[in-house]
Amino acid sequence: MAKKPQKRTLQTRKKILRTARSLVQEFGFDGVSTDVITRESGVAKGTLFAHFGDRNGLMSCLLDERLAAMLDEWQKSSLASDKGMVVLLKRSMAFINLMASDRGVFSLFLQNSGVTSPNTSPKFYETLTRLTNLLTDHLEQWSNDKTASERLRVDLTPTELGDGLIAFMIQAASRHLCGEIPDRENVKAMLEKQFRAWLLGCN
Repeated sequence: MAKKPQKRTLQTRKKILRTARSLVQEFGFDGVSTDVITRESGVAKGTLFAHFGDRNGLMSCLLDERLAAMLDEWQKSSLASDKGMVVLLKRSMAFINLMASDRGVFSLFLQNSGVTSPNTSPKFYETLTRLTNLLTDHLEQWSNDKTASERLRVDLTPTELGDGLIAFMIQAASRHLCGEIPDRENVKAMLEKQFRAWLLGCN
């Protein structure tokens, strides 16, 4: 049986997270180094690495907090009367807003969404799965809603359709952040056009 973490160990981890969270709030993800975090939290680099693997592992924990909070809002803000495209656009723009909240957020999201970051927080992957599941569940409800005025294409599964939506959202966030499409209303309009073409097909 694995040993439970000692209370002191948990307290140290919480202190590092609390310090890093405060520093990121003030200076942004890209403005906070490992040296600053360890100095401000009063721990050695080896201690930080023992808890999080590396700086990216620690930052992925903080990113997970923001992503999880966004998903909580996804579920709270969607009214029962909201259906189909309305919900998707609300949720997509919440994602864009999160990515644009700190220039380091989008970079961290991409780094930790792939397989190149071995120290990524396991909880972050669980949150990514939750994001995918929320989109898939919505598409399944839409597909099963016989009263829906717009019918989803049937040649792809809700899971496959959801994967496409995430790709569009990431692309839109990238184009918004680099300044190619600075106005968020234009980002929203672009997403709606892409979503309709992808989800409705020739229907």
